[in-house]
Amino acid sequence: MLRGAAEVLEAGPRPSRRETCPSANLVRLRLDEVSPTPPNPRCNFGTDEDKTRFGEELRQAQPAACVAVTRAAYLALWPDHEGRLVDAGHVLVNGERCFHSAVHVGLDALSRFWTT
Repeated sequence: MLRGAAEVLEAGPRPSRRETCPSANLVRLRLDEVSPTPPNPRCNFGTDEDKTRFGEELRQAQPAACVAVTRAAYLALWPDHEGRLVDAGHVLVNGERCFHSAVHVGLDALSRFWTT
């Protein structure tokens, strides 16, 4: 059943993201510590020119956080992917275009990763 506006207002303020996702952290990760996601359906991340342009933009500022999970958490769900991951402590879940563009222009790290 949908709640009315009065009920929502009486319930008080919404909890912050930190309260609802206490195990998520926004961190800086070196790109060599992150493996791309093997089953990503997207295989075209743009032309070299596109990746250069976006990578240089990322050098200045990263507009949105990428999402990564620990290798152990990823393999707990998809153990058959182990041989398809690079040797890294985290697996990218969202943000492959950022990742590939950053690698393309030689960035060492991205500064905004949500991790668990």
